[in-house]
Parts: sequence; C-alpha cells; structure tokens
Amino acid sequence: MSERKIEIHYKAGVSYAHIGDDWSEENIESAIIRFQHLFINKPAAADEMDFVYCLVGNVVDKHLAGKELGVKRGSKHFAPGAKVYCFPPMWGNGYENALVIGKPRKRKTLIKVVMPSRLIKNWRLKKVYDPYIISEMRSEIGWSNSEADKERIEEMLSWLPNLTVEEIT
Repeated sequence: MSERKIEIHYKAGVSYAHIGDDWSEENIESAIIRFQHLFINKPAAADEMDFVYCLVGNVVDKHLAGKELGVKRGSKHFAPGAKVYCFPPMWGNGYENALVIGKPRKRKTLIKVVMPSRLIKNWRLKKVYDPYIISEMRSEIGWSNSEADKERIEEMLSWLPNLTVEEIT
C-alpha cells in the first residue's frame, strides 16, 4: 500500500502526515481540520464546558464469534449491556473499530480501549455532563458541545446500526 504525504499549516509552523491512498478527500480534510484546531483554536478546557455531545452505545449480549462460531457474551473488556462513550472516527477505517470509554468487567473505574464497532448496539446521541468524559474527549480530539459535532453524530446514526452484529436470543 502506498502512502501520500500531506502538509498541515498552523500558527507555529508546518507539520507533515503520511496517510494511505485509501483515505477519501473528506477524511483527509476532517483530519487536517481537527489537527489544526489543536493549535489554532485552543479547545475550551473541560471545566469551561458544561457538556459534550457524545455518540453513546451499549455492548451487545450474545453473538457468534471466533473460528468455530461459538456464542460469546459482551466483548473482551465489557459486559453485555455496558454503556460505552464513543470517540469520533479517527483512522479512516469506516468506523470498523472505535475508541471508547466504558466501565469494564473487572474494575470499577472507566477505561479507554479500541473495540470493534460491530459489538455496539443501541447507538444514540447524548449530552454528557461527566467531567471525566468531557476531559477525555477534549484531550483526544473527541466530541465537543458544538452544533457541528451534534449534526455529525446525527448523520452517523443513519448508518451505524447497520454495523452491529446480529444478536442471538
């Protein structure tokens, strides 16, 4: 797979990024804008934001997985039904995998992991007021409280349910 090199201009100078040829122009433009916002438009601090719009879902219950198609419950890290707060698409992979925050099976504190999007169901848009989630979203170029992010999530909700694996009853 060949790569392209793009130039990103911001206040302090120029940076270069290497991306695959499979990136669409829309994905490239989105990545450049998000990168520039780190330096040009300093994001509001978490304590300055009351909430963020966030893409939220729940981990599926029983589903077929593995080479022998055994029945699995939940995901490796999360129990069935666990609520996960999903970050925006980051890798140009059609949201095949998503960076999420959620409460894992074996700990009481929240963790941040990359998991297959197909194991998430009940996709929805929520206003999240939790200071920890707000802080993590801001530090990872996640969602904000802007109307643009709200509209982007609403657009994603039209195709995300099609990614979810079929559950076994």
